[in-house]
Amino acid sequence: MVTAVSGVSISPAPALVAKPAEAAPVEHNGFAEMLQRFSNTLQAGESAAISGIKGEVPMQQVVEKVLEAERTLTTAVSIRDKIVSAYLEMTRMQI
Repeated sequence: MVTAVSGVSISPAPALVAKPAEAAPVEHNGFAEMLQRFSNTLQAGESAAISGIKGEVPMQQVVEKVLEAERTLTTAVSIRDKIVSAYLEMTRMQI
């Protein structure tokens, strides 16, 4: 056991002292807002494709926007499938 020594104070090293974590701001985005972002991404991909056909936008930017729209559409379809699956499972439950 360590006993106190007069004139000497012991404190933990500054790097080892745990600081309370600051809470990250929580955004309460609703489902409708998520769908709106999906819609905006799909529209951006479509408009980039049209601009690319007209030659107004570099091809790399067109490909990036179209691939982003494709990922968004795949995500939206996956979410829809999960919702439909959950609904069908609930309808099969016995009351």
